[in-house]
Amino acid sequence: EHISPEEFIKQDFLKGIGIFGHRSLYVATYDEKVVGTLTFYPGASYTKLTVPTLFTMMSMFKFKQYIKQLKKLYTLNHLFLRPSKDALYIANGYIDPDFRKPGVFSGLITQAEDYALKRGIKKIECDINSNNLNSYKVHLFLGFKLVSEQTYEGNTPLLSHIRRLSLNLNED
Repeated sequence: EHISPEEFIKQDFLKGIGIFGHRSLYVATYDEKVVGTLTFYPGASYTKLTVPTLFTMMSMFKFKQYIKQLKKLYTLNHLFLRPSKDALYIANGYIDPDFRKPGVFSGLITQAEDYALKRGIKKIECDINSNNLNSYKVHLFLGFKLVSEQTYEGNTPLLSHIRRLSLNLNED
């Protein structure tokens, strides 16, 4: 049985405690409609959040499928850097295309900045796919700086090149 990525993320979201759990998801609304989301968490929590996500995988896949998925993750592992323990990590973000100009994303980033500063975290990190030039430009506009680039030589063109970006937070 094939499990879609959407179904997997939905299950992790509903549990609330994994990498994609609702406790890490922040939303922007307009006229009671969700127009943007940002998933972020302290980098120091990465391992703690990974374990429930692995349990979500185990509960959704039969043993052979679970092993196959773990092998896929291992293959892509070098492409993604672990979040720094001293940073807030943005794992995912999405803005409705009709709301990309009016500042929805910058509002969510401000929410992430506030979250970080309240916890003594002085930087925010994220990974951007090099194919997503608009996202890269927006992050640079908001003050993020390029930290590193990772290249993947496998057969997953969607993930061919990842840029790690960082935003240093200064309390005024």
